[in-house]
Amino acid sequence: MRSIKGFTLIELMVTIVVASILVSVGYSAYSNQMIKGRRADAHTALLRAAAMQEQYLIQNGAYTANMTKLGFASDPATSENGYYSIDATVASGGYTLTATRVAPQTTDTDCGDLTFTNLNIKSAVNATNSNPGKNCW
Repeated sequence: MRSIKGFTLIELMVTIVVASILVSVGYSAYSNQMIKGRRADAHTALLRAAAMQEQYLIQNGAYTANMTKLGFASDPATSENGYYSIDATVASGGYTLTATRVAPQTTDTDCGDLTFTNLNIKSAVNATNSNPGKNCW
């Protein structure tokens, strides 16, 4: 009697289920890392805009809420990679810069929109994270 070698249907189905579980876990982890990596785009844009605000203060004696006066192409400005829209508000002799999420970064509900002030206060708004200032910067 000859034995036939190969996979049974059950073995094949178990293999497919295990592979699909591994792929789903891997994709989820990959997506989270992409979201975290894109936050660097906001950090860079906010710190660049802060430096421009300080330069503008030296030259003009006050901060500005107009991003084009700082040298950006538009108001609100767009971050280098386009994941955030950067805008400024001026009040009480200081400024607050806000990096608002743009697609595909809108899925970052953990940290939401990032802010930076002239007093070097880093925080997040519209975030579900319990400590966004520490965990998102």
